[in-house]
Amino acid sequence: MIKVDDQIYLDVIDRSSVVKIYEWKNDLELSSLTNASPIPVTLQEVETWIEKTNSDKNQLVMGIFYFEKELIGIVRLMYIDWINRSTELGIYIAQKNFRGRGIGKKVTKSILNYAFSYLNLNKVYLKVAENNLPAYKCYESVGFIKCGVLKNHFWIHNNYVNAVIMEIFRTEFTN
Repeated sequence: MIKVDDQIYLDVIDRSSVVKIYEWKNDLELSSLTNASPIPVTLQEVETWIEKTNSDKNQLVMGIFYFEKELIGIVRLMYIDWINRSTELGIYIAQKNFRGRGIGKKVTKSILNYAFSYLNLNKVYLKVAENNLPAYKCYESVGFIKCGVLKNHFWIHNNYVNAVIMEIFRTEFTN
């Protein structure tokens, strides 16, 4: 478990989270924010996803918990490249009433600290939809730098949207 602050914790996702994640994966509004597939999933598929991701040594998936009980989002380090010491970050606050409260920034800083200090990674990168200004500003505020653009990369609300690629290196990160 990683303590983010007095209220927010990061911890492993287990079977007790299946129903909540099932609801999120079937939420079309949330899937457009996270660039996830809008194809409905079953409870069994979510359970399989949890088991698969928890056993994949090339990614770290953690739940974002409010007071250690209420799952409010997910943070992921994906495609961990142990040789080149890099990974892709993914994060979302699924519970609407927790958005816009600075939790994403705190969680991002905590997972970056974990990636650099404990996993000994050198670089964390991400892709964010160009029109997702709250997320872009959050990443920028913790030190991510825009390093490229993938033109027409995401299909969101019946339009193609550019993906901004951002990165941060261990030497640039200040906790």
